[in-house]
Amino acid sequence: MSLAVNPVVNQINNQATFKGKWEKTDNGTPYYKSNSATIAGGVMAIPAALTWLVNINKKDLAQDKNIEEVTKNPEMKKQADSFLKMFGIENSFEEVLKEENKRNQRLKKYAIPFTIIASGLTLGCGILVDHLRNKKAQETAEQVRQIGLKRTLIAQDRVAISNKGRAYYESNQGHKWGALLGAGCGIAATLMKNGKKTNFAHILTGAATYAFGGWIMGVIADHNTNKNARIHS
Repeated sequence: MSLAVNPVVNQINNQATFKGKWEKTDNGTPYYKSNSATIAGGVMAIPAALTWLVNINKKDLAQDKNIEEVTKNPEMKKQADSFLKMFGIENSFEEVLKEENKRNQRLKKYAIPFTIIASGLTLGCGILVDHLRNKKAQETAEQVRQIGLKRTLIAQDRVAISNKGRAYYESNQGHKWGALLGAGCGIAATLMKNGKKTNFAHILTGAATYAFGGWIMGVIADHNTNKNARIHS
């Protein structure tokens, strides 16, 4: 007994979930359009959003039993002041607590808009990297059409041959832009977190931390983009 397979269903089931697709340039030249960086940005936008959204549940630190015990006990408060001075903090424990509560209240107040900004920036970076990559892919496709594959391979370092023998742009846009875009997100996050209390050290730390994360995501996006292009183009 033989089984009949619906060819349409079979084609859909065998389709790669996150692969790009074929599009045409303004001149009608086909090129392989990637969406890998957009997908990566969308995935990372979820933890980015949650990081800020949890601030909506911020509570007054004075309500914490351990902190309340310190504030009501003169000896413990004195010990807390000495502990802060060991780390170069001249303000008293009560002053530090007051400032931290102000920051928490601000983060709680703006939790939702900060969530939207953080997730939007994360997704936007992915969309931008894909846009830059696909623009290069269009240029490569036009060049192949105009001067041929062999001459394009000689003229460009970023052209590779797919498993099907077609030319495609081998992206390095994530490598190039990931760190810079990450640094920009880091500066935005630092300003949202610290507000008017933001100083140069805060900005530098935030930019450096996010720049590294952005570079890592850029490398991953390039890897996925080039893998998909090599297999499917």
